[in-house]
Parts: sequence; C-alpha cells; structure tokens
Amino acid sequence: MAWLRGFRGARVNTANPAFEETLAAFAPKFRSLDWHVQIVGRIDLIVARAALLAGLGHPVVLDHFGGARGEDGTQAKEFQALLNLLQARNVYVKLSAPYDRTRSPGYPEMTALARALIEAKPDRMLWGTNWPHPGQDRSIPVSQISPYQKIDNEMLVERLSEWCPDAAARKRILVDNPELLYRFPTAA
Repeated sequence: MAWLRGFRGARVNTANPAFEETLAAFAPKFRSLDWHVQIVGRIDLIVARAALLAGLGHPVVLDHFGGARGEDGTQAKEFQALLNLLQARNVYVKLSAPYDRTRSPGYPEMTALARALIEAKPDRMLWGTNWPHPGQDRSIPVSQISPYQKIDNEMLVERLSEWCPDAAARKRILVDNPELLYRFPTAA
C-alpha cells in the first residue's frame, strides 16, 4: 500500500444517500490508516449525527464552516449544536469557502460565525481558500466541466485577519493545527 503514503484523509458528502452508513463502514479503515474524515454538506445533517462523529475514534474535519450559513447567525440551533460538537476533541472546522455560505458580497455575516468558532475551540480551527473555487451550478451535466467561481483570494486572507485579529491565534489556525492534523514534518 505504498501508493497511500502521504494521504491523510477522505472526504464524504452529506448529499450521499448512504452518508451515515458510509461513515460507519469506513471508520475502522480510516482509523487503521491514521486518516481523518472530512465532511462537507448541510449543517443539519452533520449535527444530527453528532454522536456518531464524536465517537468515530479519529479526527473529523467539517468543511466550509461545518455547513453553517451566515444569514442564520450564531444563535441558530444548528450552529449552537456545531459549537457543542467541537467539545468532542476529535472535531475540526475548516473556515473555508465563505462565498458558498452567504449571499452577501464580502461575506460580512460570516464574521460572527468565524469568531464564535474560533473562540470556542481555536485549537480545532483550520483555514483554507477552497481554491480553485469550484462552481455551484448544478444544472450543468456531470459530463461537462463547470466554470470556476471568480473569487478574490486576497480578500479571503483579509477576512481571516478580521475574523481572527490575534496573531498567535492566527498562527495556530494557519500553522500549528494543520501541522498536527496532517502530520507535516517539523523543521529541524
């Protein structure tokens, strides 16, 4: 299995009709490979399986703000359940693709969500741009390549600085947490 060297995880989508069964079936394999599972999708489907995710026995990364939508705010019951799920200690949230989590240009609604997540568990936050920003047009047949979204990557970096103004916490999100999760070799 030398071809697996360097892999760190596998991604599962909540849109999969067999989402829960897939997680249950593959969890022992992921654990034996020392992989994490990355989940992308709807927050309601993620938090409905909080007990399963917390009990998987290996790291779980919830992509794209764990599916939280900016317009729903921090008091939404699903977002509060997401904050509770972070207490499981094996769950990470990736602060990525804010443009898919809100309709507002500049993503102002995402600030409160990002700050609440960072405050809850800074040691379980990750950041990513989601480059090359895949399109969201589901009307395009799967046999065709959908166009990428035009996203201002510099603004994504600026947003992280707004969400997390503390330089030490930003270093944790950008360097320390990914280094631990992905087992990057440390500099000698």
